[in-house]
Amino acid sequence: MFRKLLVILGLISFMLMAGCVAATDKIAKIPSDTKTMSIHNATKFLAEKLNLSLKGKHLGRFAVADLIGPGSGITELGEQISDDLSVQLFQSNNFSDYVERKQFKQLLSTIISEKDVPYFDQSTVSTHGKSMGLKDMAIGEIRDLGSYYYVIVKIVNIESTKVLAMGDVNISRTASTQTLVERKQISTLTVSVRPPVQGTVLADGQQHPLRNGAAVIKGVPYGDCSIVIQPSSGYQTISKNIVIKSPLETYAFSLKKQKYDVSFTIIPPDATLVIDGEKIVLNENGYARISNISAGKHSLLITSDKKGYKKNISQIFDPAINEIFQFNLPTTDPIYKFNDTLFQKVQKMKEKQDFNVKIWTNKKEFKPGDKISFFFNSEKDCYLNIVDVGPSGNITLLFPNRYHQSSRIDGGKTYKIPDESSDRFEFMVEPPAGTDRVYAIASTRPLNIFDTNFKDVEYKAITRGLTRDITIVKAGHAMSNVKLTAASTCIINVIE
Repeated sequence: MFRKLLVILGLISFMLMAGCVAATDKIAKIPSDTKTMSIHNATKFLAEKLNLSLKGKHLGRFAVADLIGPGSGITELGEQISDDLSVQLFQSNNFSDYVERKQFKQLLSTIISEKDVPYFDQSTVSTHGKSMGLKDMAIGEIRDLGSYYYVIVKIVNIESTKVLAMGDVNISRTASTQTLVERKQISTLTVSVRPPVQGTVLADGQQHPLRNGAAVIKGVPYGDCSIVIQPSSGYQTISKNIVIKSPLETYAFSLKKQKYDVSFTIIPPDATLVIDGEKIVLNENGYARISNISAGKHSLLITSDKKGYKKNISQIFDPAINEIFQFNLPTTDPIYKFNDTLFQKVQKMKEKQDFNVKIWTNKKEFKPGDKISFFFNSEKDCYLNIVDVGPSGNITLLFPNRYHQSSRIDGGKTYKIPDESSDRFEFMVEPPAGTDRVYAIASTRPLNIFDTNFKDVEYKAITRGLTRDITIVKAGHAMSNVKLTAASTCIINVIE
């Protein structure tokens, strides 16, 4: 009898224990695959799941972050779930140092240095959490699966980023939940720049004025936000991707000065150009290009070692305002005036000539006393003058000459000076050393810039001190009025 009683008691104990286990398993195995719930029931169930998953662990200083999604931003649905979940978790005994949600958001809004990293996820929770003195944090996301919203939440340790607990739930897609999803959290974004200049800021597809270095943009949704800062001229454009994660956001940027490529054309081309105290080399056409010069004030000085030029040019310039500069040193010397007029005329003609003319020499470099020959041709029949301008500014009309007194030439034919008909005459390079510019200028109309009386000379020369100014003044007047249709230049370097 006693043995039978023990058996019955044993069976009762086993059944009671089995019932307790079954009850425990029932809580732990609430299905979440297709079953959907309201927000309140879902957060309650989610809190139970997380507590079970913790398996009795007690956490350190703890906070619940806003759930991300659907998408990359934070919606009112995510905030509502986070608020409800906070209440549910607070009522358990696993969180001895719980940071209330309002306080947590205030702490979050003070994080300035971390604004260029994404909102809380498993890779950034440590960076954010440490700055607020947290030990553990609940993070999560919401996914739109069409007929319902899938919610997954993790409790992550700040130090190790190890997942301590995890739970998921499906929330019914109703008119109210859909409305919460569509109403994204918004922020007031303030963008400031230094120095405080004018310009525009493009943020969240909206353009706003940048006044005195600041722009205030309201209604910017939480999440990733692309901004483009277009400051006033002189500073580089800034393009940044930022993250909006609090009601008030402030971003400050330092502007960099814009770099420019600045070009200079100087007449006469052998003048000296100095920028910010540094001599700039001009090419044979009096042109120089300086790359990567910053916006702001720069000094410019143009001088000439020729006494015929009246004064220097000195000024301050800003490449943000102007990137192309052309200067013509004034001169009262009639020979220099003619040479500058000839140079300008030829430069313009090269850009839009009707046909090509060419001129070249037997070599590129010469020493004083060397013999020199010139060759030239034209694509078309035309009238042609060849003018040599020496380093001192003296002018020689090489063609026409005593041996070919007509300026007309045949297209497609190459000419040489001195030619075989002038075998008793040689053209010899004279000092000083420097650069000779030989111009071939052509027109479809008769071209007579100089006096072509070659009775006493083979080639017409205009030399300072040996001719009256009236001669070159007449030539300069003729040069200004002539209509050229083609031009070419040959540079001769005379070395010691």
